[in-house]
Amino acid sequence: MNASVIAAIAAAEVPVPTLGYETPAGLPIAVSWPDHRIAVDLDLEPEDQTELSDEGWLLVAPEVPAIKESLASLGTN
Repeated sequence: MNASVIAAIAAAEVPVPTLGYETPAGLPIAVSWPDHRIAVDLDLEPEDQTELSDEGWLLVAPEVPAIKESLASLGTN
């Protein structure tokens, strides 16, 4: 897990993410907001990206502005 991304998220004014979430299908997600199906894409394999997208997850870049925008679009902050 990228410690600098975690530190940046912690310093940002966003809801606290879940670390180490596992989907019902068994796919681990390092940083996510499962209730909103938002996952930070920390080098996910293409097949994992596809699986998450097919399950309705929004994948966001590991950058605070992208994370904030995604959460704001769902009214979570």
